[in-house]
Amino acid sequence: MQLIMSNPTEREMIRMRQDAQIDWKTVVNSERLDERVSTLADLVRDGFLPLDVAAQRAQMTVQEFAVRAGIKL
Repeated sequence: MQLIMSNPTEREMIRMRQDAQIDWKTVVNSERLDERVSTLADLVRDGFLPLDVAAQRAQMTVQEFAVRAGIKL
């Protein structure tokens, strides 16, 4: 491992791979949140879930949830 870390090119490649992994995880988590918000918004629109409960389950404020879900307050 010491040999790899002593080479600047190898070090840069490792850093770029780590950055790519972080970016990928961020995208995946964002897509999951979008899906969750969409599902919760559908439940709110259909009258099965109050807006404040949906926002709480999405770990957002009511205003944040409404904007992201496209729900008018």
